[in-house]
Amino acid sequence: SSMHDGGLLHCEGNQAMAMSSTCTLVDIHVSNARSGNKGGVFSGKGEATLSVQGCNVITSYAEDDGGVVSCDAAKCTLTSCVIGNAFSWDDGGVGSAENSAILEFVDLHVRHTQATYDGGFLSCEDG
Repeated sequence: SSMHDGGLLHCEGNQAMAMSSTCTLVDIHVSNARSGNKGGVFSGKGEATLSVQGCNVITSYAEDDGGVVSCDAAKCTLTSCVIGNAFSWDDGGVGSAENSAILEFVDLHVRHTQATYDGGFLSCEDG
């Protein structure tokens, strides 16, 4: 649980300094993740590269965008993930992409997802 971005992991680079971060997770099992801001489980921001290879998320929740993953001006890839129940109080029940982010899902299985506002499954926007 986090009061800020990324209930489990927040990966951030610095756009102004052109500094990048790379975060890689393999075979992650999460029972209950929660973020007080964006990205219930994972958050990538500002020139970061976030890669998740194999994940099982039972329940995840974000007060803001991206019930499972929030990707803001970063590249985020989730491969072979099973999502049980994902919820966002704002945009993107599972995923949220904004500010020229690249958000990729490969082999994704979702049982239940919901958002209060835009994109029950996925929100993709600029600004």
